[in-house]
Amino acid sequence: MGSEIRQEPPWAVGERAARALRFELGLGHGPIDVYDVIHGRGVAIAFCDLDGDDGRYVFHNGRALIIVTSDCEESSRQRFTAAHELGHHELHRFTNASEAPTYLVDRSIYETGGERREVEANSFAGSLLLPTEAIRATFAERRKIEVEDVAELMTRYRVSHPTAVYRLHNSGYITAARRDALLREGLGHTRGLRGEAEAPIGPQTPFALERSLVKLYRARLVGAERLAESLGLTQEQVIDRFGEPEPPETGADDLLAELEGAKE
Repeated sequence: MGSEIRQEPPWAVGERAARALRFELGLGHGPIDVYDVIHGRGVAIAFCDLDGDDGRYVFHNGRALIIVTSDCEESSRQRFTAAHELGHHELHRFTNASEAPTYLVDRSIYETGGERREVEANSFAGSLLLPTEAIRATFAERRKIEVEDVAELMTRYRVSHPTAVYRLHNSGYITAARRDALLREGLGHTRGLRGEAEAPIGPQTPFALERSLVKLYRARLVGAERLAESLGLTQEQVIDRFGEPEPPETGADDLLAELEGAKE
């Protein structure tokens, strides 16, 4: 009988890719600005109202776009979503044939349903934002982790409470029982960071140019309220001027070209 080839676990694929990217970019094991990393990989990023979805990823003809929800109270979740979508870029951008766009929709980055591709992207995101080596350096050989220690990781690496706890467990630093206990202890007491000006939303966004925003509006990636705010119009004026949003006649390649042209 021939030897059976075992597929690498999805969490290991994501962690290995994140570690390789940190090494390639010389990021070490410290905190990072995930948006700088995304731009450094040549990927465009926009923040839009996605009607409840967390994020989306588009890749076509060598150009990539990450879209993160702007309707989110926790910047830590936006950061994780951005890192998750970057994981799709690093691991899954060639999922389709070269002629067809890769278009991935993430309704909730915390609820993957066990799908391999999503588990890989989540593992990538967690490992990129909070590497195993950083956890080991923070706690050395100390194994009794308290909720205050989780808060320390959250503050320094700008991740959510669940992300910090799961990273502690996935790094082999705490047991599953301790993981579950910390998750329970953190409910109502520890929250992701709020109110940080990390997401370039509003007039300072490099995509707040009328042509690009209208493209996104017509592609149903920007709502009338968001477009109206950016252009100084009412929602009624937006609809009168640009019509109701409908599927764009242009493809993903044209949309990406518009966004790339809007970069500062």
